[in-house]
Amino acid sequence: MFMSIAGIPAHPLVIHLAAVAAPLAAALAIAWALQPGRFTRSWRITALITSVVAAASMLAARSTGESLLAPMGLSESNLGEVAQHAAYANAATAAVVVLLGAVALFFIHSTGRFSIPAPGAIRGLMVVAAIATIISVVLVGHAGAQLAWADLPGN
Repeated sequence: MFMSIAGIPAHPLVIHLAAVAAPLAAALAIAWALQPGRFTRSWRITALITSVVAAASMLAARSTGESLLAPMGLSESNLGEVAQHAAYANAATAAVVVLLGAVALFFIHSTGRFSIPAPGAIRGLMVVAAIATIISVVLVGHAGAQLAWADLPGN
C-alpha cells in the first residue's frame, strides 16, 4: 500500500474519504431499508457504489494506518497508545464490510432477476450494519483525533 501522497503520510488523507463515505453509505442504506419502494434504480446504484467506496476507503485507511506503526516504534503485537484506535478501526471495518454485503444482496434482489430468501432480514441487517458503521466511525475518528491532537498546546 502507498505510504505517502506528495510527501504527506497517506493515512490522514485517506481517512477523510472513509469518514465521509462510510456514514453516507450508512444513511443511504437506512433510507433504502425503510423506504425501498421510493428508491429508484439510480438511487439503488448510488447506494451500492457509495458502499463500495466506503469499504474500499476503510480498508485503505486501515492499511495506511498500519504502515504508521513502525515509524512510531510500535507493531501489530504491541499497539501501545494506538490500541483503542486500532480496536475501533477493526469494528468500523467489519461494520462497513457487512454493510456492503447487505446492500449488495438487497441490490441484487431489487433487480428482480434474482430472489433472495428473507429480504426483510436483509433490510434489517442493512439498518443494524448502518448504525454500527456510524457509531464505530465516530469512535475511531474520535480516538484518532485524540492521538493526533493530544500534544497540541492547551490540551
